[in-house]
Amino acid sequence: MGYNCQLKTLFNIKEWHKWLFIFLSYCSIEISNFYREKLCIFLHIIILSVFFICIVITVFCTKIGRYVINLLIESKKEIKNVICPSIKDTFYTSLFIIVITVLMSLVIYGIDKTFFYLISCIIKLGC
Repeated sequence: MGYNCQLKTLFNIKEWHKWLFIFLSYCSIEISNFYREKLCIFLHIIILSVFFICIVITVFCTKIGRYVINLLIESKKEIKNVICPSIKDTFYTSLFIIVITVLMSLVIYGIDKTFFYLISCIIKLGC
């Protein structure tokens, strides 16, 4: 039991180090962009290449990266199943929403005016 916990902790540390390495690579890219004129183009290309290689390795070697890849694959499959409504359906749905919005606005306006009238009558009785 203790050995498995140590392996899980070690695996989490390895994942943490990979993501930290990507973060540090990103920081080095930002620094190289800031000092672009002073760095040679060759060094800038090397830094960018290392950054992209680290991203690819981390995405394919970590649990979170594989989860993101599977999420993107499943999303692509679901998007293929989406059916866009026709213009007629869109028009009727929009019309229905507009009518319901206007009716609810009138109901709320009526309730507001009724309470305003009742409160004003109560205030007049008190004076």
